[in-house]
Amino acid sequence: MIEKLFPAASRIVNAVMERGARTHQGEDWRALPAGFHLARARRHLGLLAAGDANEPHLAPAACRLLM
Repeated sequence: MIEKLFPAASRIVNAVMERGARTHQGEDWRALPAGFHLARARRHLGLLAAGDANEPHLAPAACRLLM
């Protein structure tokens, strides 16, 4: 359903998840507590708000919030 409503966002989040699967092999994000994902999302949003351009922070933040 999400893919039909927000196809571009779905593709972006999917790309972030695929990259994470490659760079963090063997880690199970499902086993981490929600607070961990929330803290990581907040970190990305804070960096985005501060103007950091080292990486696209919005997509990783969205991923963390969906986890």
